[in-house]
Amino acid sequence: MVTQAEVTEKWEFVRRRVRTRKDGAKISALLHGYTVVDVEEAEQTPVIVCKANSDFHYNVLQGNESYHDIIRWALKVTLETECDIRLLSPHAQTENEVSI
Repeated sequence: MVTQAEVTEKWEFVRRRVRTRKDGAKISALLHGYTVVDVEEAEQTPVIVCKANSDFHYNVLQGNESYHDIIRWALKVTLETECDIRLLSPHAQTENEVSI
């Protein structure tokens, strides 16, 4: 079972692995603008939920499925388990946030 603390702790290693792929430097730089906010346990694979710090980071990564594949690969190698990723916009409310 993958925990949020484990993913947060290893996030920098995920970014380093991403850099080894085509367009990896760009993807890694974009991932620097994300924070791990949750890990959802799904039936088959855990889903790593990351929230963007800016609209720019979200818009560039959200629409590119090949970038998602690279991120999933880096998560798998780093965490030693299949994972999926869900990217949230900077305006999305998460369970960890308190609405005022």
